[in-house]
Amino acid sequence: MRRPLILALSLTVSTLVVVAPAAAHETGPADDEACPAPEVVVSDYDLSRFTASATLAATGCPAREQRQFPLWLSVTRHDDTTAYGVTHGQRCGPFRPSSDDGAAYSCDVDVVLDHPEVEQAYYTVEATYPGAHGEETTAFEVLCISGDGSYGCELQDAPRGTYDTMGDDITPPPAGAKGSDGRPGE
Repeated sequence: MRRPLILALSLTVSTLVVVAPAAAHETGPADDEACPAPEVVVSDYDLSRFTASATLAATGCPAREQRQFPLWLSVTRHDDTTAYGVTHGQRCGPFRPSSDDGAAYSCDVDVVLDHPEVEQAYYTVEATYPGAHGEETTAFEVLCISGDGSYGCELQDAPRGTYDTMGDDITPPPAGAKGSDGRPGE
């Protein structure tokens, strides 16, 4: 008589274990605000190196608290004849929930890519990270020119959010707006 009761209790516990994770992953619009995209910047460009950095806030985002997660940053250089790139990943966390100690946690990753002293090339910068609804990627492209002792980069295509490229704050145009090149905005 005890055996059927134990079996029924086991099935009930198993059902609870299977259902509980699904309930924990329910997300809504508020989660998007709690899980912002990383701040991605071109932190340095000179006659020999292109450096990009990403900082991802973990505090307050259920997908990033109390667990380890990856933050990937990729830079691809392409000109008229070649394309090459590098990707670096950082294992982040686990971080305490913000309610535990009130501290703010974040994770950082940097990528450095060497380039010819004289160039006119496009650099695509992509960051892949855990968002509120799963893995997300944000990207932008810059045109960089160097030679004769001078160098600089100009933003070509910006993802959502505000990005600091070479010290300038750049916010993409509102939806439906057209840039100076006639392409639609984000």
